[in-house]
Amino acid sequence: MLRKLLSTGLFRPFIIVGFMTILLWLNPLLNPPPSVAFDAFPLQKWLWSSLLNHRLGAGIMALILTIILALMFYFTLRSKKFVPYRSTITLFLFIVIFSHNPNLCTIHPLSLPIICLSISLLYVLGFPSSESNFQKSFWAGFFTGLAALFYPPAVIFILFVWIVALYYSSSRGRDFLLTLLGFLNPIILILGIMFLLNYSPLDYIFTSLAFFDIPNISFGISWLEWLFISVFTITMLYIFFISMTSLLHKPIQFRRTSWIMTWFLVFSLLSATFSNTFFIYHLGLVSIPLSAFASAHFSEPMRSWRSEILLNLFFIIAFLQNLQIIH
Repeated sequence: MLRKLLSTGLFRPFIIVGFMTILLWLNPLLNPPPSVAFDAFPLQKWLWSSLLNHRLGAGIMALILTIILALMFYFTLRSKKFVPYRSTITLFLFIVIFSHNPNLCTIHPLSLPIICLSISLLYVLGFPSSESNFQKSFWAGFFTGLAALFYPPAVIFILFVWIVALYYSSSRGRDFLLTLLGFLNPIILILGIMFLLNYSPLDYIFTSLAFFDIPNISFGISWLEWLFISVFTITMLYIFFISMTSLLHKPIQFRRTSWIMTWFLVFSLLSATFSNTFFIYHLGLVSIPLSAFASAHFSEPMRSWRSEILLNLFFIIAFLQNLQIIH
């Protein structure tokens, strides 16, 4: 029933997604979670300074960023014919996954980096086959560099942009240099501004280098969160396996998008090994490509009742967690 509501009609699917978004976010906005510490991220701490002490404002900003992210990928995947034109399952999945815990319904250290890396991914998805990608290579590198300023482990994504740019470009050397130039541009600019403001760029660099550490996974999270992670992980592994095994039967554009999403998934997992105490937030990066594969899988018309159950289960667990009445 839910799949049908999200896949048929002109305006009804958007109304359903909007209503479910309100249900998920109402309690976290009325009872905002504690602010997240940004001591390891001085640039973000400065940017969010006015919101960190205003929980409602932080929640509203997080909601806006979540909706923007969901819409970005919805329209991108739709334009790439990765999901059906009228299906809003992409919107639904992104909002549920990025809002499934009240602690995610506020500004956290991955909020801005995920947006920046998502924009970089959108530029990469727009690379034309076997043509020069000069502008898109530069901007993909630029937003990757910006993400690395906000969140040090994001620096590894420059390799992701290089791999795709070199594979799809007829001017590999120039695209390589333009990506590097775009990557260094925001870093040099911000560090230069810090120097002019008498803030030592070296201190910022050493703080960033000190952040890199193996994930520190908290075992104090609720059993509902473990349930969501378990169901999500098993489901996504199955969907990813099904997607890869049936890829040869898909159109070229679908295969190309799948290949790029797979590389993004690989680098999301690699960067997670340096996520320190923010591993749970870092899973948002891993969720981006997996959500894309899940959207395509659940949007196929011949999917069984299992898909219906899983979509409902994701929402129910997220809703119960955000109500904060079950621990």
